[in-house]
Amino acid sequence: MSKSVWLLPDIRYDLPFVGDGNDYKHRIVSGEFERALNVYLPKDLYTPEQWRHVERHVAEWRHSTRTRKHPCSFWNDQITPFKKIPIVWYVHGGAWMIGTRAGSNLHGICTSLAEEGYICVSIGYRKVRAVSTKIQTVLMIAFFLVLLGWLIEPKKNWGRRVVWTQLAILLFIVFLAYSFYVAKAEPYRFPTQTTDISRAIRSTLPWMQAIGGDCENTVLMGHSAGAHLVSTLYASPNFWVNTALPRKNVKCIVLIAGVYSASIMRHKPFEKFLTEEVFGKETNNKKEWDRFFADELLRDNPDINVPPVFLLSAWFDYGLRVHAERLAERLTDRGVSFRWHTLYDTNHFDITCFWQKGGRHERIRNEIAHFLSHSLGYTPSSCQLQLQQ
Repeated sequence: MSKSVWLLPDIRYDLPFVGDGNDYKHRIVSGEFERALNVYLPKDLYTPEQWRHVERHVAEWRHSTRTRKHPCSFWNDQITPFKKIPIVWYVHGGAWMIGTRAGSNLHGICTSLAEEGYICVSIGYRKVRAVSTKIQTVLMIAFFLVLLGWLIEPKKNWGRRVVWTQLAILLFIVFLAYSFYVAKAEPYRFPTQTTDISRAIRSTLPWMQAIGGDCENTVLMGHSAGAHLVSTLYASPNFWVNTALPRKNVKCIVLIAGVYSASIMRHKPFEKFLTEEVFGKETNNKKEWDRFFADELLRDNPDINVPPVFLLSAWFDYGLRVHAERLAERLTDRGVSFRWHTLYDTNHFDITCFWQKGGRHERIRNEIAHFLSHSLGYTPSSCQLQLQQ
C-alpha cells in the first residue's frame, strides 16, 4: 500500500443484520461478508486539519455499521464543505459467482486511482449460487475418478499413490465445504447484484460528501462481470433509479473485458449455459435477457444520455472482444464519445494487474488517468482541499 493512500477495508453498507455476529456460517450463507466495500482515499489531498475530520468520521461510520445503527449521526451534521474529489465506483468481476472486492489485482487498480487523486470505492456484492447441484456433481465425479486412479495404481508406485490420496482428500474436503456452506445459501440470481451495487452507492453518498467526495463528478468502472453490472445498471431505467444518483453526475464509464450483448450470449453454448444459471432460462423466445445487457438496453432506451466510455479489451480475452465490438457499434450509432483499446500480451485475468507506476501496464493506466481527467475536468495538483472559512 502506498503511503499516500489510506485503505478503509470491509465497511458494510446499509444492511439489516439477522443473527449472532459470531455466527460465521450464517454470515457466509446470508452473503453478509460480500455486502461490503473498501474505500481508498488519496491522503495527500487533505490538509492535517481535514484529515482529522476524515479519521473522526471513519471511526463513527465503523461504529455505526458494527452496532447496526443507521444512519450514522454525522450524515446529518453540517460539516464545513471541502473542495470536492471525484469518486470512482469500482465493481469487481468473477463470472457473477466468485471474486472479491479486495483481490490483489483489484487492490492495485484502486490504489493507482487513489494515487492519481480520486476516491475509489470498491463495491462487493452477493454472488450467484444457482449452479450448486451441478458443481457438487462435478466434484463427486472428480473424486471417484481420483479414487479409481488410486485403485488401479500398482502398489509399488507408492509415490503416485500418495499423490492420488492427497487429491482425493482435497476434493472430498472441497465437496464438504461447498455442500455445507456455499450450496446452502440462497441462489441470489440476477438482479440481486445490481440491487446490492445501487444500495452501496445510495447509502454511501452522504458519507462521501462528508469527507470531500464530489458526488456530482463520479465514474463507473468494472472488470468482466463487474463491467457488465455497471453498464447494465446505468443503461437500465429500472435499476439506476435505486442509486439516488442523477445520471448527469456520472461523467464517464470505464469498462474492462466485460459482456454487453444478450444476442451474443444466446449463440455461444458455454456462455448460454452460464447466462441461464445467472439470469434464468428464456421462455417462449421472449428474449427476457434483453433487459439485462447494455447493448439491448441502449437500443430500447434511446432517451438515456450516455457519458464518454472507455472500453478496454485483452488480446487473449476468450471470445469476449466481440462484446466490445458490439457495444462500440451501438455507441457509434448513438453518437456517444468512446475510446476502445486492446491491450496486447494480456489475457482476461491479468489485464487488471501491474497497474502500478513502473509496472507492465503503466501505459494503459496513464491513458485511463488522462481519460478520467479530461472527462471530469479534474487535475489533482490543482485540487488541494481547503476548508472554506
